[in-house]
Amino acid sequence: MHKRVGEKSIASNGQQMEIIKYTNADDINVKFEDGTIVEHKSYHNFKKGKIGNPNKKYCGLFKDRTGETIKARNGQMMTIIKYPNNQNMTVQFDDGTIVEHCVYGNFKRGLIQNPNNIYTDNIKKEYKKFYERQRFQDNITKEWYTVILYKNHNDVTVKFDSGEIREHLVMSKVRRGIVNYIPHEQSAKKFRKTVTDKLASKRIGETNFNSIGLKMTIIAYEDAHNMDIQFEDGTIVKDVQYSQFKAGFIRHPKMSPLLGSEKYKEKRIGEETTNNIGVKMKIIDYRTYDDLDVEFEDGVIVKNCYYSRFKSGNLIHPYKRKHYGEVYTDDKGTSLKIIKCLKYNRFDIQFEDGTIMEDIGLPSIKSKTIFKKYYKRKK
Repeated sequence: MHKRVGEKSIASNGQQMEIIKYTNADDINVKFEDGTIVEHKSYHNFKKGKIGNPNKKYCGLFKDRTGETIKARNGQMMTIIKYPNNQNMTVQFDDGTIVEHCVYGNFKRGLIQNPNNIYTDNIKKEYKKFYERQRFQDNITKEWYTVILYKNHNDVTVKFDSGEIREHLVMSKVRRGIVNYIPHEQSAKKFRKTVTDKLASKRIGETNFNSIGLKMTIIAYEDAHNMDIQFEDGTIVKDVQYSQFKAGFIRHPKMSPLLGSEKYKEKRIGEETTNNIGVKMKIIDYRTYDDLDVEFEDGVIVKNCYYSRFKSGNLIHPYKRKHYGEVYTDDKGTSLKIIKCLKYNRFDIQFEDGTIMEDIGLPSIKSKTIFKKYYKRKK
């Protein structure tokens, strides 16, 4: 017979249950106090009281548990003074405190708490004695502060070495050094303002081109959803979103969005610029601001482009994108260069002796394993 056979526990419904058969930790048979037997349950659920009784008739078999007494985990004695059922009973502690709507399973385990617990007051005194006069350092400002008053874990007062006093702090944050001089109710607001101020100093003066190629500049920045921009002719547009500004979707209030099909065609055909990775490009045909053809310096043509992308340099060469032109060298001093960008981070590469390998993955290039294939080919 297994040593756990005969072991007893209290289910969450308040009934006592006993192990009558133990095969392994995931296969036990349990018998409830009303005689109901359930099979193939886990020992873990047995210990936690999470095994249910499928026989609903047991509800009428419960005895009246009024007057039953047990010792709670805080050391106090508690007694059931009202027992309508095992999910809604009333308990009285030995100091006279009454707690309603208790579960019998928690009562049997001693888990019901006394809101006016003398034991809790003693614990607070111990914490007060332990934490007061302890020193901690703030992670952001690196200034030291001292706990001068501990009322409870959510109400702590600290004093910085600079003389500043902060109240109503959480002890866990005080210990971790994340006080950061910011009152708890204002921390999120002040953090957002700090981020906005940093972005404002960075973005004021930033320029871009709208969909028909008109240059615009940020002149005022409240946040990402509220800023002012100015066009080259001095026209100001207010309450603009930064995402619209970056996409070039801001329209000049005095100009039609379809402006450019005839007026700008002769002016813009032949216009040249360089994209963000330094590849030269030229407009070879212009129909409207969102439909033009661009030719790159190597003769590759991209059709149906936006003029704003051409003007801002965001037009991407189909074979010269990120990593184009990068050079990698191995331990022997042999080097390779990326000469063409394909899809899905695959590239054509050329070694220093002119050897070309096609459709090579970026991991092979960065880890330099491609050099092994190169040396084998050389042999």
